[in-house]
Amino acid sequence: MTRAIGKAVAMEMILNNRHLTARKAHHWGLVNRVASVESYLEEAIKLAREIAARAPLAVRFAKEMITTAYECTLSQGIAPNAGVLFSVCY
Repeated sequence: MTRAIGKAVAMEMILNNRHLTARKAHHWGLVNRVASVESYLEEAIKLAREIAARAPLAVRFAKEMITTAYECTLSQGIAPNAGVLFSVCY
């Protein structure tokens, strides 16, 4: 959470026991979608089906590259991602 919303906001929320609404979570980029209680499962299944309809290898490599990029510094992330792209393209 701290990475997404910043140290100051995270400190204020945690130290003051502030609760996060779905709208604020969406506004701060902690969630990518907000759905009603009545439709959340249908929306989740729809999203899962959209992803499942994509090429499995492309989805796997995309997830791998995004995870690597998120968890590493720029220089650490460039080499593994280049290797993945090279293995797919050549």
